[in-house]
Amino acid sequence: MVDKTKKELEEAKVEKLKIHQRALRKAKKVNTEFRKGMLTAVVAAFGFLIALVWKDVIVTFVDKIVGEGIFSGLLIKAVIVTLIAVVGIMIANWAFKQKEEKEEKEIVKVEKKVEKVEEKK
Repeated sequence: MVDKTKKELEEAKVEKLKIHQRALRKAKKVNTEFRKGMLTAVVAAFGFLIALVWKDVIVTFVDKIVGEGIFSGLLIKAVIVTLIAVVGIMIANWAFKQKEEKEEKEIVKVEKKVEKVEEKK
């Protein structure tokens, strides 16, 4: 009777770990999709910003060729904004990958627990 209860407790523990593992996988998938969406939005915003700044440079450059205005100030501004945006995109990508790696490590840790408990059977 006692052995049966211990066995049932072990089986319940394994089942609990498996449920935890499945929940982590599903949560990771939802989090990953959310972060991908956010990353896409951030990259799009930086891209839009770059496009707006360079538009002014191109318009001013064309005006200068035609004979109007100085565009060097706009060119410097466009280069600086582009560099800042590119750095922002790189940081966003790095942060996204770090979070993904952390979640994957947590899932592997739970999988190892499940394997250990199943080996004890």
